[in-house]
Amino acid sequence: MKGPILAVICIFLLFGCATQQPGQTNQPNTTSNSLVENKTGLTVENGTSIPCEKITNRTAQEHCFEAQDQKYYDNATANNDISQCGLIHFQPTKDYCYVFVSIATNDSDSCSKIQNPLNVAYCYGNISVNTKDVSLCEKIKSINFGGLRAESELLSGCYVSIAAATKNISVCDMDNDNYSIASCYAEVAAEMHDVSICDRLPAVDRKKYPGFSKWSCYDKVAKNSGDASICDRIESDDSPLIDWKDQCFMHVGIAKKDASICNKIQNSEMLKEVCNQGAQ
Repeated sequence: MKGPILAVICIFLLFGCATQQPGQTNQPNTTSNSLVENKTGLTVENGTSIPCEKITNRTAQEHCFEAQDQKYYDNATANNDISQCGLIHFQPTKDYCYVFVSIATNDSDSCSKIQNPLNVAYCYGNISVNTKDVSLCEKIKSINFGGLRAESELLSGCYVSIAAATKNISVCDMDNDNYSIASCYAEVAAEMHDVSICDRLPAVDRKKYPGFSKWSCYDKVAKNSGDASICDRIESDDSPLIDWKDQCFMHVGIAKKDASICNKIQNSEMLKEVCNQGAQ
């Protein structure tokens, strides 16, 4: 299993692209001001190209910038040329360009050029995993999230990703929240197929996290290793939300496509049915 990628963050961008069918002539679409966009990122007025910044018609100017930004973005991502990102007009597109090229080239210095704080964290987090450099996680602490309660979750996610990627449980201990540390231990245990790590989980406030248990760690290891015998280690649990042993058998049965493991489920006909369907 690959370490979870801090993947808590999604970026959506829509680019406007002008296309021309084969055999067509490039006929300009005239506006009220005789301004038309072309594929060079400039706009033509009476046959003369002018910079987007000098266009007075707002709609024509936006179309011009869109075409221009598309050109710079394509050049940047095709050639991993971060300088092209800086030429982009619209900030969301510029941010996404910096994110893409920074991660592709593992250029953590360029993450600071991004304006959206969530994208900055996404940039540092992915590069930290690519390079296995936990110091980049620490940079998330210096980001101004503008009141968004995101720092703790993003920082923890960064630690988990590197700990799982490097199979180094000591990275988990860099966090300051027992729940996050315990979750990190579970990911490393699953990656290493080492159930003994589950027995080292720190105590977690069950009132605050009623669904959490070290049995969830056993569940992850059993599923990743395909070893149903690990599920037998799970004892009765006071969680009002989950029967960890039955869920563990279900996960292993589905992962191994082995319906005989589904028969070990004792307390939930629903889980047994799901297991049998998934094991087919």
